[in-house]
Amino acid sequence: MLYRMGDHRGQGDGKLSPIGYGFPELLERSRTFLYHSEDSQSLYEKRQQEFQRNVPETEVCTERLLCCFLYSFVMLGFYDGDFYTKAKMAVFDAVAAEELEMAEYFIDSEEEELCAAEDFKDFEKDERILRFSRTAYLFARQIENSAENRDLLEQLLKQPEFGIRRIIETKSWF
Repeated sequence: MLYRMGDHRGQGDGKLSPIGYGFPELLERSRTFLYHSEDSQSLYEKRQQEFQRNVPETEVCTERLLCCFLYSFVMLGFYDGDFYTKAKMAVFDAVAAEELEMAEYFIDSEEEELCAAEDFKDFEKDERILRFSRTAYLFARQIENSAENRDLLEQLLKQPEFGIRRIIETKSWF
């Protein structure tokens, strides 16, 4: 999901305009970690399973974030009548925020040279939710606080490779 984000060749230079501090670095670090290794495709599925096993509350956080995005974006569909793309934006954004957190989970574990499972299990549930909240906040801020970024993402999601089935297939909790 994040692979194409920030690399769209539509309008302007095709990159999300940074809103505030931290997001461009977070996005690039996550994209590099998840997609730019020799065996990134096979590693992605293993990492996703391990992340879901070790951080089960992420599923609930992502579902709640999806509800927030649905409320934010589907309402905009009343103005232009494009409810389908707005719903895809909500799903994509929730999945992308979870991907960002998954990448951060493994990057932090590697930097501390600890096993990801042991490292994260020591955190209290509230601390893990706060970490996800920070990542989700940085991501949501990029989309919700910039009409330019919202429009860019909307154009990206209108492309055929971003059909709703393909987006949903990336997540096992749908």
